[in-house]
Amino acid sequence: MQEKALQLHARQTMLKPLSGKGFVPPASINRGELMAAITPRSIGFRIDQPDVASDVSVLSGHFRADNLREGLRCKCVDVVDLYDMRTEATLQPGLSLIVLVAGEAQARFGSQPVSLGGTGQPDGALVALAAPEQFVRHSRRGRHERKVVITMSPEWLAASGLDVGGLAAFRQKHLAVHHWRPSTRAVAIAQQMIHPPVFSTTGHSNPLHKLHLESRALALITESFADLFAAPTNADGIAPRMRARIADLCEWLDASLQAGTADELDLAAIARHAGLNASSLQQQFRAVQGMSIVAWLRSRRLDAARVALERDGLSVAQAAELAGYSSAANFATAFRKHFGQCPSAVARAG
Repeated sequence: MQEKALQLHARQTMLKPLSGKGFVPPASINRGELMAAITPRSIGFRIDQPDVASDVSVLSGHFRADNLREGLRCKCVDVVDLYDMRTEATLQPGLSLIVLVAGEAQARFGSQPVSLGGTGQPDGALVALAAPEQFVRHSRRGRHERKVVITMSPEWLAASGLDVGGLAAFRQKHLAVHHWRPSTRAVAIAQQMIHPPVFSTTGHSNPLHKLHLESRALALITESFADLFAAPTNADGIAPRMRARIADLCEWLDASLQAGTADELDLAAIARHAGLNASSLQQQFRAVQGMSIVAWLRSRRLDAARVALERDGLSVAQAAELAGYSSAANFATAFRKHFGQCPSAVARAG
């Protein structure tokens, strides 16, 4: 099958009612385009909506499928469903890694349901298929999904030296599911895959595009595998109890950001809440999240600014102020580095 890849940038107006005064239709993906773009790992893909013709839009937003290496593929999705419908296919053996950045995702692998999202937090899962299995996705009109799905064949895992030991045992356990909470770093990486930079006028046909996606896919695979086999003390020296403590701290910091009190916190106050001294906290936080507390807070503020641009219609200058930047230019630079696109590209129209 000739690979089809769609680069359709969605605006968050797609989260508004699907009709009505002031509605601006975003980019759309019709049934025929979706059928052509679905990964070859899915055999017999079909859409259970007989009344929808091939030229009728079924998704609104951004959908892209890329073959990174033989046996390693990714789908980058930022869409809203335009119909209540069911899609199904037969998946080949291997591992599926799902990183849900925003929205909800509901699907079934054989008899195993997998539901992600619904809590307002990023979510993730590894699903193992030891044999071909039916995959079913349930779409609901108006539901939003922003996610990355990476599929790994047994051959790719073996060639990469990964299909051994505990990982091989997990992969061979048919319909095994491992849920995990992606770190802030993993979420940022997924965002960069969904909205990658354009390296030249050749766009997504440029070899650097696939290299960019592959490097980030490998980072997500590494984090998910590390979470799957976290020992009492991991190779990085971080015990699960410490990871849980850092996760609780991040939830507290998120609440402080939402309440507008985060600017009143200094490192000493944050360390007291975590029950650690400042030096140990900084070391442990960086080991778990892959960045400093200051960088993590900046990342969360950028996430909030993006939501405000997409959903609430804030101007770039207003979003910069929300994110704590006095300079719109500095905000745009930080935003582009974090998300792979400039703020004006995601700002809601009208």
